Amino acid sequence: MNEAGTFKLILKYSISPESEGRFILEDKDFKLEGSTSPSQKNFEVVNKESGIVKLSAGDHELKMIPLEIKKGELMKLMEIQLIPQI
Repeated sequence: MNEAGTFKLILKYSISPESEGRFILEDKDFKLEGSTSPSQKNFEVVNKESGIVKLSAGDHELKMIPLEIKKGELMKLMEIQLIPQI
């Protein structure tokens, strides 16, 4: 990133009846905790707004760290969206 900015963070992932747990999504500028819950059907796609983050200028490395997996899996992560906020 050339300039600092504020972004809405959205996670897109699929879950199943075997998905449940907690995780941290972090970067050098922020740390967010989240969770997943089992769905009623296999491969249900979820778009979850996870918060507003402020990122400094420069390179970033997002890390997703599982804290607890209660069933077979946490989720199947598809994408992380960072939408600029004005």
